[in-house]
Amino acid sequence: GIPGVIDGAVNTLKSAAKEPSVKAFVYTSTSWSAANPQPNFEYSIGPDSWNEHAIKAAWAPPPYGPERTMDVYAAGKAEAEAASWKFVKETKPGFVFNAGTHSSSTFNLQQLM
Repeated sequence: GIPGVIDGAVNTLKSAAKEPSVKAFVYTSTSWSAANPQPNFEYSIGPDSWNEHAIKAAWAPPPYGPERTMDVYAAGKAEAEAASWKFVKETKPGFVFNAGTHSSSTFNLQQLM
């Protein structure tokens, strides 16, 4: 579930912070962590944009049917990314951190560092 996704991201950052050879850390996220695209609806995405629609839907009470799968995925990524940024801000590890929020995994890692 979502708590496991958050814990996994933060625990990975904690481990990386203990290793002096780590110079950069890129969290592979998704554009779905920032927004819930809707046809004919204009919106802006910025550094503090989180998919509040998905987060609210994912944490809503049952029933938990397959129609909520994308909301749970997006909410997990959004909350894990937010927790990662919080960890980096609070602990100031010895590496550069960034999150790739491209819709595919074909982004250029050099652009993120």
